[in-house]
Amino acid sequence: MLTKPILQRAVKQVGQRFKSYKPVPIKNTYNDLPQPCGSWETNYKAQQRKYNLYLLTGIGWTMFSILMLKTNIFFNYSPPDCPSGKIDYSKK
Repeated sequence: MLTKPILQRAVKQVGQRFKSYKPVPIKNTYNDLPQPCGSWETNYKAQQRKYNLYLLTGIGWTMFSILMLKTNIFFNYSPPDCPSGKIDYSKK
C-alpha cells in the first residue's frame, strides 16, 4: 500500500532529526562556587540594623493599634452597675 512507505519514511526522518545532538557533560568544580568578598561583619551589621528597624516598627504599630482599639471601642466585659446598688430578686 501507499501509506506504509510514507509512514516509514516519516518515522525515519523523525528519528534522524536529533541524531547529531549529543548532550555536553557539565563538570562542576569548587571554582564555580561563589566566593566571599569583603567583610562579613559589615554586611551582617547592616542586615541586623534593617531587621531591628522592622521589629521596632512592628512593635510600635501593634502598640498604637491596641491603644486605638482600647480608647475608641467600648468593650462590655462586665455587667453595668445597678442604680440602686443591690438587686432584690424577691420582689416581683
